[in-house]
Amino acid sequence: MKTLLACLTLFLSAQVAQALSCLPYNILRDFNDKADQAEAYVIYLASYRSKGFVLDPNTENDGPLIGIEFTVAVDLEGRALNKHGFAAPERFDATIRMTCAAHWCGGYADVTTPELMFLRKTDAGYVREVGPCDGYTANPPVEEMVPILQKCLRRGACSERNIKRFDRFR
Repeated sequence: MKTLLACLTLFLSAQVAQALSCLPYNILRDFNDKADQAEAYVIYLASYRSKGFVLDPNTENDGPLIGIEFTVAVDLEGRALNKHGFAAPERFDATIRMTCAAHWCGGYADVTTPELMFLRKTDAGYVREVGPCDGYTANPPVEEMVPILQKCLRRGACSERNIKRFDRFR
């Protein structure tokens, strides 16, 4: 019985620790994480609005939502960032994909002021992924981030020095 209680306690402690392990958002750290993935990502300075009803997974569900995801179709307007600057403005349909961990889910809000974001390229179009730790982030001013992100694009990674420099935006 003691062994069972010890195992249960250890299991529950691990669940709580995992749920509380969100790092403050840092777009440069995110750049390095995405650079290590097999999927292709593009950096956009963009805004978007939903094309219909949006279910808020944080208020519309009871119980654990592990592995659950919600999607919202949006009309996105923005410009892709590359090593040389911004591409021409474009407007297209995209998807916001919110994922959940335990009782916490990524949230949705229309983005009316353009912000820097990563969009994953898929066969069906572009997808912005929002996890349970991605909401309500404070981002540094765009004009401050663009030259550093361009440097990251040229090098293929962001330096640890720059990542730490922008950890102050929490």
